[in-house]
Amino acid sequence: MKHLLSLFLLISFSYAAMAQLDPNRPNPIFDFDEVTHITIDISEEDYNALRAEDPSAMYNWTNVLKKHVKSKSDYEDFWSKLELVEYSESIVDAKYYTFFSDTIFKEKFCTFVKMTKGDAFYKDILVFKKEGVIQGIAKLCMSCDKASFAPPTVFTDCFGEYDEFDRIREKGLFE
Repeated sequence: MKHLLSLFLLISFSYAAMAQLDPNRPNPIFDFDEVTHITIDISEEDYNALRAEDPSAMYNWTNVLKKHVKSKSDYEDFWSKLELVEYSESIVDAKYYTFFSDTIFKEKFCTFVKMTKGDAFYKDILVFKKEGVIQGIAKLCMSCDKASFAPPTVFTDCFGEYDEFDRIREKGLFE
């Protein structure tokens, strides 16, 4: 019985080790060692009220809060407009990095490509860095379960299909 249990444990550990080496295993979307959380300091209601009063005055806010990042110029535009809006910034606790890379921000098999319509309000933005160099960003609309990613080459077609927003909420990361 003791040998059978030892054999079972050996096989289990070997399988787990091989799974980590599996070339078909989904990759993390970003390679990172630091994550910064940017919170845009305006509510959607205040944004809408100010935009109704003077749409041109809210141009920079609109570019940060609403615009998808689909190209290199959108990416550069995002950073230049971010400098002109009010936001707060904090480093995400490293205890969440494995959760991000292994569960939330990784390539996944799609049963369908989710095409969403309607406006998003990207109040939460995650900036992924490796050795201080920005690897990418994830703009998240936690109220509508939509996301926009940069660079646009990262594979994110399935994001949201695997309850990523609910899992982030369960961790209480953006409250």
